[in-house]
Amino acid sequence: MSLTELTIRKLKPPKASRREVYDRMVPGFGIRITDKGAKSFIYVFTSKARHKRVRLTIGRVGEISLETAREKARELRACVRSGQEPADQEAAHKAAQAHRFRDVLDLYAKRALVGMRSGTETRKLLNRELLPFWADRPITAITRADVLERVEAKVDAGNPEAARRLFESTRRLFNWAISRGTFGIDYWPCEKLRTQDIVGRKTPRTRILTDDELRALWQATEQLGFPFGPMIRLLMTAGLRVREAAEARWQEFDLDKAIWTIPAERMKSGAVHVLPLTTEMLAIINQLPRIEGHQFLFTSGRDKPVSGFSTMKQRLDTLMGGKTDWTQHDIRRAVRTQLSTLPVPELVRELVVAHTKPGLHRIYDQHAYLQEKFEALRLWNARLMGIVNAT
Repeated sequence: MSLTELTIRKLKPPKASRREVYDRMVPGFGIRITDKGAKSFIYVFTSKARHKRVRLTIGRVGEISLETAREKARELRACVRSGQEPADQEAAHKAAQAHRFRDVLDLYAKRALVGMRSGTETRKLLNRELLPFWADRPITAITRADVLERVEAKVDAGNPEAARRLFESTRRLFNWAISRGTFGIDYWPCEKLRTQDIVGRKTPRTRILTDDELRALWQATEQLGFPFGPMIRLLMTAGLRVREAAEARWQEFDLDKAIWTIPAERMKSGAVHVLPLTTEMLAIINQLPRIEGHQFLFTSGRDKPVSGFSTMKQRLDTLMGGKTDWTQHDIRRAVRTQLSTLPVPELVRELVVAHTKPGLHRIYDQHAYLQEKFEALRLWNARLMGIVNAT
């Protein structure tokens, strides 16, 4: 019979197994009906390479139209008559339509990384380290060996921390892809490996900047200029993390009250951080250019926070006489260490650098400690100015 929408609707399911009804218009094209009533368009042909009949499912009835399915059957029949194998062609077509890594990464950035404190940097990392190698590969085709190759390349280059970040970022991407349930992937290629198995155990860094290095860094920021120069000085006076300063917005400041309120979403702890501003910190802020319509303190001309910290670090290394064995986080560690040499209570030292209150203090002690934090920062800034101006 010639299949029509009406005849398809009237087809009854068999009492057992399956039933196939073929179309008169296109040989090999038909409908397959299960005993549960599910109907699918099919195309059946004899494979010369396999010496048997092969059945290809074109699509479910209701998901594609009869005319679309019939046209697809004509294409498959033409393929058979030309001596090709439609099954191989279908496999290639499905592979081409599989979820490419680049598409999964784009959706991951849109759905998961937007709004994350480290989202932008994570996207840049994955773009730089994975996209050039995996861009057009189906995500289901990425193997344990592929992941190890990329991570161990960073280990072999002598950068274990970069390898650690890449491994963890890749793990989070795959875990997200698995949880979606829409990419045909149900395992993380390195699910039985731990970071320490590939990179080794993480050794806590204890490096701090000495007084001479703090002095050299402060002097280097003068030559570095805006936006990085004053940003580094704010790090040195406030003991913040790099991005907490780099992504500062004017709306966070009450300069009349000398208060900086950093919202929870910008803090590693996930809690609002209220920072009293000292005379030294206000001097840095008040000298910054106010660009009309821009919300960020430190920009490179566009209304976006500064980036390019690796390049900034290289310039500072040169300005500091070629010193390279320090990191930007060593500044924060130096501030916290210096606070311990001053008459500041332990709890206040921790609060100044935005560490959470320990134990029951977190629940029962809701005092803001603003005056105490101000006094601690005032003492530290005075100490820093003494270091900077020492001859």
